[in-house]
Amino acid sequence: MEIKMTYFSIWHWLVIILLALVLFGSKKMSCIKKKARSCYKKFRNRKNYFDNSKD
Repeated sequence: MEIKMTYFSIWHWLVIILLALVLFGSKKMSCIKKKARSCYKKFRNRKNYFDNSKD
């Protein structure tokens, strides 16, 4: 019997999100989400800056 490695399905992600909510609580998760969003915006701004400076 061979087990194939596959990508996570939507059900896997729902279980992971549910466990994260239970472990960290919704307030902590919203704080993490805000920080991740701000880091992503900073990354995009710097990436755009360097892309524009090459021209």
